Amino acid sequence: MRKPASERLTRLEALALYTRHAAWLAFAEQHRGQLSVGKQADLAVLNQPFMTMPEDRIDTIRAVLTLVDGRIVHESPDLNAGQ
Repeated sequence: MRKPASERLTRLEALALYTRHAAWLAFAEQHRGQLSVGKQADLAVLNQPFMTMPEDRIDTIRAVLTLVDGRIVHESPDLNAGQ
């Protein structure tokens, strides 16, 4: 059963919890949690737009590229499939 909107996180809140707030909880906010100069480049490139796609399709999102500390740790064959 789906919770009412008042009891759910927005997508922006979920993203902040997974990034900035996770870094803060790990006492690592000086090094990660945001994309900015001097911080580790930990990021994922997704195959679909998380912020605008229909909610019932979010579970179909896949990472096509993942970087940890600026290094590629995952690269999907789908990344260059359209070229």
